[in-house]
Amino acid sequence: CPLAATRSALSRSAGWSSTKNLRRFYRQFGIDSVFHSVTRTPRTHGRLYLDLEELVEKRNKIAHGHAQIEALSTDVTRYVDAVVRFTNSADFVLGRTLKRLAGSSQGPW
Repeated sequence: CPLAATRSALSRSAGWSSTKNLRRFYRQFGIDSVFHSVTRTPRTHGRLYLDLEELVEKRNKIAHGHAQIEALSTDVTRYVDAVVRFTNSADFVLGRTLKRLAGSSQGPW
């Protein structure tokens, strides 16, 4: 299911080097700009991208022992919301793309 692939890609990027890994994953399927594909407005695109990028940066700093960095519960809630929004929307985009690539009128699942 595309959602599992999306979450898997997000987890792999949880090698968390950057959101570039997500963009690279979706490009494999011909989705050139996944963040633009999953949002309707530039403002929403920017907010989603920044939330995910901030999550990546903060996670990396915490993992590498930066004592002055902390994730508050409100931060974690915002990050989880961003990941859920991204994966749900990206799942739809990837499913539609796979359907087109398969030349099918039905989804691959």
